[in-house]
This record gives sequence, C-alpha cells and structure tokens, in this order.
Amino acid sequence: MEQFFLIAGTLQTAAGCIYFIGYYPLVKKLVQTQNVEGMSCLAWSMWFVSSLFALLYSVALLSETGTGWALVFSNGIACSLVGCTTFLVYLYSWSSQPPPRAR
Repeated sequence: MEQFFLIAGTLQTAAGCIYFIGYYPLVKKLVQTQNVEGMSCLAWSMWFVSSLFALLYSVALLSETGTGWALVFSNGIACSLVGCTTFLVYLYSWSSQPPPRAR
C-alpha cells in the first residue's frame, strides 16, 4: 500500500507540472496580445472559485492527516494559474471597453 501512495503522490505532483505546461501558453498569449475576445469573465470566475475550493480542501486534508503535500502542490499551481488567467481576462475586458459617452 505504501508503494501505491508513493506512485499516487508522484502522479499528483506531475499533474501540477502539467497544469503549468498547459496554462503557460495561454497566459503568455493573453499578456502579449491583450485579446480576450470570446473569453467569459463569468466562466473564468467560476473556475477560479472551484479551484480555490479544491485548494482549501487539500490544505484542510493536509492539516488533518499530515499527508497530501502533492495534492496541495497541484491544487496550488492550478489555483494560481486559473487565478492569473481570470485576472487577465477581467483586466483586458475592462481595458478594451470603450469609454462612456458624455451626454
């Protein structure tokens, strides 16, 4: 059983690295182009909240059991990347809006 948890922890840590590899091109492109056309602020906000819940759960599990660093690592990476993307989507959505017209 110990070997199973070692493999599971390794795979969970790898998931955090895969999150980074997957999100990096998106974040890089958003920063370079500042184009968020077709990206939903609401959808990204919901993904951020759900990833934050997953991170909080993994931290609670770690504090209760003393194990689960790999889960905290991967959820922390995911939450950070989704949070960064959400921030950029909001930032560039607001900056691309035309200013209100004077009456």
